[in-house]
Amino acid sequence: MWYMAAVLAGIAVIWAVAKIILTRSSGEKTMPLSADSIEELSADKINLLLARLENEEPPDVVHGAMCYRVAGPPSVAEYTCPVCGEKTVYDDDHTGFIEFRLETARRLAESINTSTEFDVVLDESLYCSFCSEASSEDACLMLRVQSAQGKEVSSVASVTDLRMLDSFLKGQLYWLTETGDRMPLRNSA
Repeated sequence: MWYMAAVLAGIAVIWAVAKIILTRSSGEKTMPLSADSIEELSADKINLLLARLENEEPPDVVHGAMCYRVAGPPSVAEYTCPVCGEKTVYDDDHTGFIEFRLETARRLAESINTSTEFDVVLDESLYCSFCSEASSEDACLMLRVQSAQGKEVSSVASVTDLRMLDSFLKGQLYWLTETGDRMPLRNSA
């Protein structure tokens, strides 16, 4: 998650922190950043969120559901490619992801895309045997981010990465795990 934030923020983080310090010392009011005040985030607003995450005290860990057993993965899962429409059958470690977490990853990527001025795409092509020549061991999600200037950055992304990034872009200081645990984002830096 932080590699993505670092790519988005880059060197401008130093500038944003300096700007916040100068603004506070001059008595001006800074723009409050919260989930309610955020619409589409620019690179400057992301820098402010990074500075806020660094400067504010992280919230305490709050545990979610712990009273149930997680179902085991199915022995076979059918992946349908959203690009070409072809189906790939998996009978290995990816079945649990395809059946239980892929839709969550898609939903989170869409939320991330609508939160920023950047074009954010969840690339699943490595799961498709028709779109990619990768073996099933290489199957993974890629998060591709393209700036308005056309510069593209891509990185492997897990559902956990997407959960953290989505929470961060919504101005939260915590993220929610699959079981509802509330974890401080700063601890994942």
